[in-house]
Formats: sequence, C-alpha cells, structure tokens
Amino acid sequence: MATASNSRVEDTLFAPAMAIDKSRTTFWVPEMGVRIADLTVDMGTSKRINYLRIEEAIRYGQRVKGFKIEGYANGLWVTLAEGTTIGRSRILKLDTPAEVSKVRLKIKDARGAPAIRLFGAYFYEN
Repeated sequence: MATASNSRVEDTLFAPAMAIDKSRTTFWVPEMGVRIADLTVDMGTSKRINYLRIEEAIRYGQRVKGFKIEGYANGLWVTLAEGTTIGRSRILKLDTPAEVSKVRLKIKDARGAPAIRLFGAYFYEN
C-alpha cells in the first residue's frame, strides 16, 4: 500500500498507488507547485532489502534535485540512502541489508511537482 504527504485531490490517475503498480505508463505526482513531498510504501510485514529503485516519469522532465530514502524498523525511521537526481532510473545498493516494514521516499527539492513512476525495495543475493 502506498500513501503520500500530498497528492492530487480526486485524481486517481496520479495517486500514490501508481508508483507501485508496475505499469510503465502511470506515476504519482503531488499537487501542482508542490516540490517537497513524501511517498511511503507499507510492505505489510518486515522484509529484508538491499536494493532500492526509483524512476521518474522522464517524459515530463527530470524534476527531482534531492531525495532521501528511509526505512521503518523497530518503531523508528532510519536513513537508508540519499541522493540528488533520479532521472529515468536510479538503483541504489545498500552497504548493509536492512529489515524494514515500510520505505519512504522523501523528495527534498525538485524543479516542479515530482513525477515518480516507480519506487521499490528489493533483496537480491550477491
């Protein structure tokens, strides 16, 4: 399940769930003019992760200028990764696997309302 600090009211085409629906044509975007927002994915149960993937709906331009990803474990949000631009696709490998029940993408700065096509957390054996 995905939730956001801001989304376009009464417009399900750009709802938070669109960032996790595995479609190449849908995306989450907050209200026009909102450049700082959070997207939270509740995974239901605690899962081990070591990779994060984010994609912008690049046909609308590269908007994100700064972000942070947090994981929720033992009742606390902890920083997993930080970065600047996302672009078409950004894959981040964690130095140490984390056991989390939620992941949160915090857009810290953007050129316009961020358009996030995909946000996911995964575990791959190396």
